[in-house]
Amino acid sequence: MIQANLILPKKDNDGKCVLKHINSLRLECAKKFGGLTISNCTGDWYNKGKLYSDDNIKIEVSIENDLLYRVIRALSLRLVNNNLSSKEIFLLLAKKYGLLTGQLAIHIVVNGEAKIINL
Repeated sequence: MIQANLILPKKDNDGKCVLKHINSLRLECAKKFGGLTISNCTGDWYNKGKLYSDDNIKIEVSIENDLLYRVIRALSLRLVNNNLSSKEIFLLLAKKYGLLTGQLAIHIVVNGEAKIINL
């Protein structure tokens, strides 16, 4: 199994609530990965001399490798490489919802490895 999590703020950078997108992600993860864990958290980030603080939702999933092709089909993406790993599929979902929630970057952790991905 692969453990993966994504942290998204409850509001975009303009202060607009994005919970409808987070709720869509919750449903998509539940359908694709069989379930998820959700927790509230606060995160701080520093940019151009200013400290920002966000109220966030953390979404955690456990991905079984045998779900791979079912997830690819369910994503309805035209993929050049059908041999994507579960990690790559989670990354696609993370980027999709990062963009939908108006993020400039997202923070993910997959199997203990943290990454910040600029969008």
